Amino acid sequence: MIFNKMNICIFFIFLANLMMGSNIPAFKSIDETLYIGVENTITIDLKGCDPELVEIKVNSGHLYKRSDSTYIMTISQLEDEVKIKLYYKKVIVEIKTLKTGRIPEPTLIFEFESDGKISRKKNPNPGKLSFVYPTSYPENQKLTIISFFVSLIDANGMPMFSANMRNDSFDEQAINQLKRLNPGSSISISHIISQHPTQGTRQTHYVKQLLVVD
Repeated sequence: MIFNKMNICIFFIFLANLMMGSNIPAFKSIDETLYIGVENTITIDLKGCDPELVEIKVNSGHLYKRSDSTYIMTISQLEDEVKIKLYYKKVIVEIKTLKTGRIPEPTLIFEFESDGKISRKKNPNPGKLSFVYPTSYPENQKLTIISFFVSLIDANGMPMFSANMRNDSFDEQAINQLKRLNPGSSISISHIISQHPTQGTRQTHYVKQLLVVD
């Protein structure tokens, strides 16, 4: 039988696990794709092991330890694959081979809009503004909207109202102004401030246009 490097490595991992017994650390939570330019979280199930004897090594990117069981990895460019190796007592106990990619763009949507249009007959309030994320989007990168700037423009292109909304919805004044617009008017959303799960508040580059249809 011909053994390549991967087969030999898997054999030694199996042998090490057999010698150490069942109480060895393992990868607990790690996405199949590492996204460039963001923090990728790697979680370890220590299974009661001494964290001082646990180590992770990668063949590309940058890795730092956030806690005994949590590591953060960042990559700056696309790679064919990235290998992440988990060590216990300086012996490899698990290997993950991951792909890399660019983080997908979310979609900015009001709760009661339909195809970029607002029907006031159905609901005079557009509802909450939020980001809708692809299923592959990492949870630790999802943003929560805490304020945005709204401009209401009539069908002739004249500005009718503008103000900063201090949460993720229109306030009462903005709703009342929206009710007065003629069909064919538009709503412009910009200067969105959002809350990142770990990195605080930030202003996003997203803008949005809606058409008032009735």
